[in-house]
Formats: sequence, C-alpha cells, structure tokens
Amino acid sequence: MPQIRVNLGFAQAADHVIEELAQEVHTGMSGNADFPDPPVTMAALATATTNFSNARVAAAQGGPADTAIKEAMRDILVTMLRQLAAYVQLTAANDLPKVLSSGFEAVSTNRASVELPKPTILDVVHAGEGKLKIRPAPLKNVRMWEVRISITPGVWVSAGTFNSTRDMMLTGLTPGAVYTIQVRALGGLTGAGEWSNPVSQRSL
Repeated sequence: MPQIRVNLGFAQAADHVIEELAQEVHTGMSGNADFPDPPVTMAALATATTNFSNARVAAAQGGPADTAIKEAMRDILVTMLRQLAAYVQLTAANDLPKVLSSGFEAVSTNRASVELPKPTILDVVHAGEGKLKIRPAPLKNVRMWEVRISITPGVWVSAGTFNSTRDMMLTGLTPGAVYTIQVRALGGLTGAGEWSNPVSQRSL
C-alpha cells in the first residue's frame, strides 16, 4: 500500500492560502479525537493565524518594515503548520480519512494517466472589493487548475493557474462588472480537460 503523506506544498503558497489552510486545520483538529496531543495547541495556532492576518493587512497599507513583520509572522505560522503536518502524518497511520479530517491535504498516490472529466463550479462568492473566490467540485488526477474570465461575450481572458481549489481567488476585478467564469483541470491523459459550464457573478 502506498504511504499516504501530508501535502507540504503550502509552504510555498500565497499568503492567503496559508491563512485559509491554518483556519481549516484549526477547525479540523479542534476536538478531533484522532489527534489528541498535537505539538502545537489550537489556541497557539489561532493566535499565530490572527497575528499573520493582521500583519498582512498592515503590510498591504504600510512600508518595508510592515512587510518584514508580515514575513516573520508567516514563517512562524508555516513552522507551526509543518509541525502539525508531521504529527498528522505519523498519527493517522496511513488512514486517508483521518488525514483529511485534520484540514490538511494529502499528496495524491494515483499516478494513472486518465482523461480529466469536465469540472463543475459549485459557487463563486465575494471575498472583498474586487475579489471573487471560485469553488469547483473536487476532481482526481488534477495537477493544476486554469481559470478564464470574460466581461464581453465571446472574449475570454486568462485569469491564471492555481495549485489547488483553496487558492482559486480572482483579484483586481472592476467593481460593479459582471464576470463570466470558467475553469478547467490540467493533468491526466489529455493535459487539459474541458472548460466548465460558465458561471457569472458581479464584482463588488
């Protein structure tokens, strides 16, 4: 049986992805009987997440000193998440549902080359001024996700690629504009799957 490993790719992820993961881990591990003795308390994780979140806001509005503080808070939070990830991997004992219940993602052990199915966008929600967060249904064998947007019928613009569904945030959008959004999965046998059915949402 392949060894189930916790995905540590978050260490190189964008700031908001790390913040969201920390929140999910806090939710997943709080009171979780499968992980009774974590090396980092959930109270400490919550404090580090709040400190990082506040530092992110300050850095966006401040100067180099604020950015340095934000990076220091990020390092603290990532270190905590690494410690918790190692604990989850050891304690879960190759039990995938237990790993996933912690809030962490597992590294895929499926290397089969298959044709990727057409994805489905479950929701597009407002995430602040000029921001929309996309939530597609999970798919197997996906290496990355690609997003394209349109505000003019028939004219599509690439909105980039994303490593995971947690990271699928559109930013810098024009307030009041209605955006039509499609996603497709990258990987598998064909390299890229079909585009999803379009979903439209107005940016705030």
